[in-house]
Amino acid sequence: EEQLGFYVECRAAFSNLDSILSYLVQCVCSLAVDTLNIVKGNHNKKTSSFVRGCIAYCYITVPSIRCTFTRLDMYLLTGQVALLNTSLVQCDSLYMESLTLLGEVPGLLTGTDGRQYSTERRLVSWVSRYVSSLLYLPDNPAQQPLHIFRELFKATEEYKHWSNSGHLRVRCILLSYLLAVGQPAFNFSIQNVESNDRLYGQNKKYLGQLDELLETLIEKIVANIDAIANLAQESVNEAELKRLGSVIMEGLDITQSRPYKLLLKVATLCREADSKYDITVEMLGTGTVTVRSSKLGPVLQRIQREISSGGV
Repeated sequence: EEQLGFYVECRAAFSNLDSILSYLVQCVCSLAVDTLNIVKGNHNKKTSSFVRGCIAYCYITVPSIRCTFTRLDMYLLTGQVALLNTSLVQCDSLYMESLTLLGEVPGLLTGTDGRQYSTERRLVSWVSRYVSSLLYLPDNPAQQPLHIFRELFKATEEYKHWSNSGHLRVRCILLSYLLAVGQPAFNFSIQNVESNDRLYGQNKKYLGQLDELLETLIEKIVANIDAIANLAQESVNEAELKRLGSVIMEGLDITQSRPYKLLLKVATLCREADSKYDITVEMLGTGTVTVRSSKLGPVLQRIQREISSGGV
């Protein structure tokens, strides 16, 4: 508590320096995690109250930071610490607050050398880290299922500075999240946190809403692919198409019509971009889909025949 009080004094003394404020946020987050380690992951009333105070300190401090990206990073870091300490209401608020900043992210930033650089790669990385921890945050019972994801999806769709390849990459990340959150059981868990796999337990209504989101996202991805169809030869677009093909084969049931057509379109564009590359052979060769190969074999062979005959 004395250490936290010292950080409060530092914030008052250096309120106009972004680097100091972000460092203080990280220090207070470390203080909260140290407290969690001391109690071995099981807070008592006193330590729980102290950790909530640490998170509140960060919540108040972050808006004073001028750099949008630093604010995004600090909101995400504090939210992750809140999740780790099972302060779910604070985590929910921090994650929602960070989404209000996405529209403020500029498309270009001026570097120390005076040249302008695209911020897209950094923003894509942030979205990837965001959904990686969002996966374990259970839904607020007062909200509709996956309410934070819906806000993230809306914010990324409204962002105006995406390139075609960057937008496809973000949609691919969101697709991976939806496929992961629909699993019967997650591969990892956070102590004392019941994530959506336990909260809903494969509830049919929940899975129905998840399928609706998948349908909407796949429609967006198809439109995205159509937009870059004539530019598939560009290395960045080719890489994103290959990545998307891997996600489709790993997570979607390609024996169904819509995923099948999507994979066929992606595989065809990949072949046009690189005549030696066959995404279906590539995936089977890595062993990614060998467990389902008896079921998928005929489907993949059909895709190969259609690509060879040019029937897309």
